[in-house]
Amino acid sequence: MSSLYITGLPAKKSTGSTGEKAVVGGGDGVITLWEKGQWDDQDERITVSKEKETLDVMAEVPEGVGGMMGKKVAVGLGDGRVRFVRLGMNKVVGEVRHDDVEGVIGLGFDVGGRMISGGGQVVKVWQEHIAGAGEAEEDEDEEAVGAKRTADSDDEDDGSDGGEAPSEEEEKPRKRRKKRKRGKGPVTAGGGLNFTGLD
Repeated sequence: MSSLYITGLPAKKSTGSTGEKAVVGGGDGVITLWEKGQWDDQDERITVSKEKETLDVMAEVPEGVGGMMGKKVAVGLGDGRVRFVRLGMNKVVGEVRHDDVEGVIGLGFDVGGRMISGGGQVVKVWQEHIAGAGEAEEDEDEEAVGAKRTADSDDEDDGSDGGEAPSEEEEKPRKRRKKRKRGKGPVTAGGGLNFTGLD
């Protein structure tokens, strides 16, 4: 269904590895890797889709995108998902959904490291999601709200001496709010590569 030629993999003289492999995506959800010069038998197999979706298109993920070392491949599936596979570890390290109905038939990366996926009548541009981006602003907002609450409580004359810590009842909603904010963001399987859609 799809193929890609990858260079720059670790070469091992003891096994005859050249560091160059043909990566072939099939109709059964499995990628097979073929070592250059040793075409008589496949070198490795990687299961990308346990549901046996077709692997319609592949693109090499540029160096530096995804924040982890090693060669990575983006794979467009027939069910509208894009999965990211790390070679060497030979496992899926992330996933995004291009479409709920149409399969992904076009996939590539621009010079800025943005992924472009196409399928059906939709083309999407994906920006890499940087972990922690936006969280600093949320923490500042929480601190500002906390400081305002403290100022408000100091202004009120409730007859207390002001030295008491908040009760457990007052602390619970605040903790729940923090947990909810930290849980925001796109859902990925495996937590490796993570993209958010710009559409």
